[in-house]
Amino acid sequence: MQGKRSRWRWVATALTAGLLLLFVLNLPYYAGASTEGFRWRMEHGRLELQRSEVVSPKSFWVDGNTEGLRWSARARIHGVDDWRVIVPLWIPLLAAGAWCVSTWRPRPG
Repeated sequence: MQGKRSRWRWVATALTAGLLLLFVLNLPYYAGASTEGFRWRMEHGRLELQRSEVVSPKSFWVDGNTEGLRWSARARIHGVDDWRVIVPLWIPLLAAGAWCVSTWRPRPG
């Protein structure tokens, strides 16, 4: 069973490191992309997912941030094809960090 636990340790560590890197890179820059009916945007330390009938003329973009971090999560749901969810990156980063610490902590006995 040690091999399986060791594998999960490295998965948790890679996930935490990836989210931390994404969070740090997201501070000075923001990026986003859109397709027909679906759009994502990462800015100010948060990930925004949006589904609507509005089509953005930009397919992918990266630019500099001019605002500070925003820490709160939000959701707006008007229907199956019209919703918007904002998840601050600190929430999955905290969860991944807690998982990483728990996998590396020695088991008693």
